[in-house]
Amino acid sequence: MIWIDGAARGNPGPASAAGVIKQGADIVAEWGVPLGNRTNNEAEYSGLLLALYWLQQFLPNAEGVIHSDSQLLVEQTIGRWKVKADNLQPFHREAQWLIHQIPGIKLTAVRREKNKAADALANRALDEHRVVVSDDYLPFVKTVLVKLPFTASQYTIF
Repeated sequence: MIWIDGAARGNPGPASAAGVIKQGADIVAEWGVPLGNRTNNEAEYSGLLLALYWLQQFLPNAEGVIHSDSQLLVEQTIGRWKVKADNLQPFHREAQWLIHQIPGIKLTAVRREKNKAADALANRALDEHRVVVSDDYLPFVKTVLVKLPFTASQYTIF
């Protein structure tokens, strides 16, 4: 199971994205990444993209569910809602492309209180102004930040 979140203090404002990947009760990977000034929805999409990049690199044949507390992100990604905001178009296109590369992955909306671990990591990355990640995945985070639809790496301190 994968839990993702994005946070912005202000809209736009300082933002971050986070992800927690679990197998049973064990945390396989987790990260929180500051993104510079972004909207909350851009941060939510960044959380999704980071999780999809992780799956593409480490578990390309994975089957499971990505949980997000952003109903907008989930509804747009599964195609129920249109993406009207121009700033979200590149995020949505990239997410659609990645999801088609990993067909066993589904996306579902959860209540915010069910997403505490990813939320805490997103807030920690904002509070500490740095990437929060286990050493094993630091090279991964460094390589995928340049793939986001904006230059996140210029805002990120490792």
